[in-house]
Amino acid sequence: MIAQEELKKQLELFMVVLDQVQRMLETARNAFNQQSNHLLNELIRQRVQTEQEIALTTEKIDALLAVGPGDQHRLFIKLSSMLSHLQVVTEALGELALPMRKQITEGTPFSPRALTEVNRLFTLEQDILDALRDIFLTNNAHLKKLVGEEKGPELARLCFDFATEHEARMVEGLCLPHAAPIFLGILECFGVAARQEIALARLLTELDAL
Repeated sequence: MIAQEELKKQLELFMVVLDQVQRMLETARNAFNQQSNHLLNELIRQRVQTEQEIALTTEKIDALLAVGPGDQHRLFIKLSSMLSHLQVVTEALGELALPMRKQITEGTPFSPRALTEVNRLFTLEQDILDALRDIFLTNNAHLKKLVGEEKGPELARLCFDFATEHEARMVEGLCLPHAAPIFLGILECFGVAARQEIALARLLTELDAL
């Protein structure tokens, strides 16, 4: 078994990355609600900064994998996999800039319903990131289950449901056609993030068996 002190020490490597991902999400939400190109530029800058931090953390884990004790080899492999999932989450949240930029540039309005739905996704994603941050601090088993079995699947399901309902409204002529690819693009980004976070929670759960 991996000592809890050693596990806590290794999980702390992820804290800076999580903090930066949370800042990205906050910036993306403000950019969406304020329709701000300036904030989208900031989101792009933050994505680059976060990816640089992920690269540094990857180097630290690779170094541990190369020289660490043999009984910790599986731990370092799982840490590396977890970081890969966070990399994809970072990419997905950064990719929000593309449909949002199109919306701002073209002045495409969203219906009140669509605005509410997108903000609901932002709130749920923030809940997931908050829980992940606490997991990396405390290795809390309840929070792992919350992300992997409740919040993550809920976010993925909402993305699917909102897309299905939106397409039905388009067929009925209740939505602006040029708003559809923008809205669906936003949903796709959140869907990708949700799937990665579910996988991340499962890897975190598996750490307890090492």
